[in-house]
Amino acid sequence: DRLDLATIVALGRKGVRSLEDFADLAGDELVELIPDSGIDALAGDLVMDARVRLGWIEAPAAEPAEEGAPAA
Repeated sequence: DRLDLATIVALGRKGVRSLEDFADLAGDELVELIPDSGIDALAGDLVMDARVRLGWIEAPAAEPAEEGAPAA
């Protein structure tokens, strides 16, 4: 959901054609593959999300809300 079609096409042209291919990248590798995409700050999170979706790792536990903070 966080990658636009042009970015997905660019990744496919660079050999990243499946979620497994994507999850196998490191965040900095992703940025190197598509340097003009503007995902520099999100790259690591995107890769980790792909790994969670594939079941390679467990989702990180949500941090408990601070006292007095509204629940999301």
